[in-house]
Amino acid sequence: GGGFDGAMVDSVGDDVLGHYASGVPVNPSTHQTYSVTTWLGDEVLLLNSDKAAIGGKYLAFNGLVSGPDYARDSSILATANADAGIAELFLRQPKSSINAFPSATEMQQSLAMMTAMAARGKAFLGWTKVWVSASSAQLAKWETFSLGVYLLGRSSASYLDFMPSHSADNTVTSYSNLTTNLGAALGPYTVSGSTFTRSFQSGKVTVNASTYAVSIQVV
Repeated sequence: GGGFDGAMVDSVGDDVLGHYASGVPVNPSTHQTYSVTTWLGDEVLLLNSDKAAIGGKYLAFNGLVSGPDYARDSSILATANADAGIAELFLRQPKSSINAFPSATEMQQSLAMMTAMAARGKAFLGWTKVWVSASSAQLAKWETFSLGVYLLGRSSASYLDFMPSHSADNTVTSYSNLTTNLGAALGPYTVSGSTFTRSFQSGKVTVNASTYAVSIQVV
């Protein structure tokens, strides 16, 4: 066979510090429970070792979690030699209320995460999951919203996976509105109040982060 051209390390991050197990890992150097920063720093060393072990081939990791998590501490993982990072809770918790949309601040944190990953020359995958009962209209609203936010922060190596149910198989499902060709971005997004806008060669993307209606100018 042709071997392999890359690898992905799953479940990187600080969830093991109290979420995945009944106990918590102890730092053998201090004999104390790991701090979040020390744990993530050691995981950076793990990712660097993995990158070297596969001969420098493409390495991705799942551990960015979300924009708020990146702002708090998961940005430490972005310092690793890995080529790509996954935010598995991009914009929402899978089982949150179908009407629970992120605030403007949380949106900005998600966009800042995308921008920071691009600045480091790393690919970014945002994974938006809707694993609760929802109507087709509610699913369409979430799909449009996640696509809009993604396009606001998209770079040449940004990707989005929208998962409308726990059992959805996105390898065989085509979402036509996810492949619309807007052309190249004409610059970064801008913010006016709660409205985020980015212009492209063949269109414009606008996302309203508030809970009230806003007016936009279509040129």
